[in-house]
Amino acid sequence: MRTLRHTVVGVVIVGGLSALPGCGMSAGQYNRRGLVAYNQGAPGEALGLFEASLEKDPRRADTMYYIGLCHYAIAQEKFSEQNIPAAVRRLGEAVYYFNQTVDIWPGHEGALAGRAEALRLKGTYERALSVARWADQQAGPAASKKLIEARQLARQGRVEEALVAYRQAVAMEPDNAEAHAELGRFYRQLGDRAQAANSLTQAYLLNPAEPGVARELIELGSPPPTTPSPEP
Repeated sequence: MRTLRHTVVGVVIVGGLSALPGCGMSAGQYNRRGLVAYNQGAPGEALGLFEASLEKDPRRADTMYYIGLCHYAIAQEKFSEQNIPAAVRRLGEAVYYFNQTVDIWPGHEGALAGRAEALRLKGTYERALSVARWADQQAGPAASKKLIEARQLARQGRVEEALVAYRQAVAMEPDNAEAHAELGRFYRQLGDRAQAANSLTQAYLLNPAEPGVARELIELGSPPPTTPSPEP
């Protein structure tokens, strides 16, 4: 993946740079500190310094360019963390600041290249986000996905792995009657009637209308529990 990078060689940290933000540093001093942080792989820290610089001089093109670089770098970090929505937002910020740079300094090669790359990557991430959202809509909640996996493992004869997957589905959504019911049926297939009755009873308690559960409990010799009638 192409990486935008601005490296400054020979930055001299003078006494003024040791001052805390808000103690009279100039826009240039904030930028020099920001570039040190950026080149050390700390774009979040650098961003705060560049934003302080921009407050000092709101029309400074190089500061806007550096802010764009920081947002681009943070976007890549977010994508590596599988946080695609945050990555897309950061790339939008990068494009905005690269545009601001070009408005003030037409022909700024770094900003033009950065904008093109950020737009390209933003489109890639947005497509990935669209696919992820579609997959979530199609596959349903976490327990449903795990149940699909468990059924496939059971069909393949991978009994122990299937049992683990059924248990995981229940752990993911303890209030999911379907997950408890399917775990109970699998226990029944394995010949463990006691565990089957326990899981099916839990499914019935969560949803008395869960298909087939009441009948299966009767077949196991463990009739569904009765709900006490409300006191008059």
